[in-house]
Amino acid sequence: MRYLIGSDKYHVMGNWNGIWKAQAPHKARHLLWRLCRGCLPTRSRLLERRVECTLNCPVCDEEIEDELHIFFRCAVARDSWSAVGLSFVLHNATYQQTSAMDRIFAICSNESSDIVGRVAMLLWCIWQNRNDKLWNDNVQMPRQIGRHVFDAWNDWTSMGLCFRDNSGHFMAGMTQWQQTVISSVEGEAWVLLLAMEEARHRGLNRVQFESDSKILIEVIHMERKGNSEFLSIVHDILSLMSSFINFEVKFVRRQTNLVAHTLARAANSWASFHRINFDLVQIQSMSTLVSISATDPEA
Repeated sequence: MRYLIGSDKYHVMGNWNGIWKAQAPHKARHLLWRLCRGCLPTRSRLLERRVECTLNCPVCDEEIEDELHIFFRCAVARDSWSAVGLSFVLHNATYQQTSAMDRIFAICSNESSDIVGRVAMLLWCIWQNRNDKLWNDNVQMPRQIGRHVFDAWNDWTSMGLCFRDNSGHFMAGMTQWQQTVISSVEGEAWVLLLAMEEARHRGLNRVQFESDSKILIEVIHMERKGNSEFLSIVHDILSLMSSFINFEVKFVRRQTNLVAHTLARAANSWASFHRINFDLVQIQSMSTLVSISATDPEA
């Protein structure tokens, strides 16, 4: 979805890079993207699309529900900002724009990726709470939402990938860990997407990506679509593969993917981002193999 932004037809001015660089789960960054694209089905947005519905906020039932209200002005949302320790962002005079989109872009332009990530995770939890109230008549207290945000922020998944030339020689590696609550298969999909973006950044056009997640590779080959977090990441992978026709994905067993798996395990004790480079001149001039792996901290 993010690749539509470059099109004149869909272009909206704003700090999109700040959204995608936020230290937050893909689902939280994706929510920011949807919010800034006007894709969230708030009641005011549904009315714009001629959908008949009650306009009041389903959480507080006091004001019309639009993006600005549900995330910034609703009493439950405002107390949730305080519960998670982000009231200094909510009340900052720099972020009092009249649209939620402009507020998000201002936050992305002025705050660190760490703070933007926490904001993204908070807004995701607020939106989930709103949906739970709407569909299940269940609403959490702000302190519960704050606890959910805190727990999500303090869980993380590590990944490792290695580049090899077409003779199998190790050329470069990369590790990263991310504070996020995702399943193992979502972690594998996230790593594959990062590997493809890294290959594109290096100017590689003919690349075979190897993963020891059989489920992930099968779903990619089937081109399955859906609204889950996992399939949302798969959608981004397929979008990249449609632009780079010589990107291929292949399943390999864990025993033949030990280098990437070892890098993923090592990431637990390294900084959040680490590169190991050998001969990058050669790696850009031939067919390349990229092995990937994701692991939970306890693995």
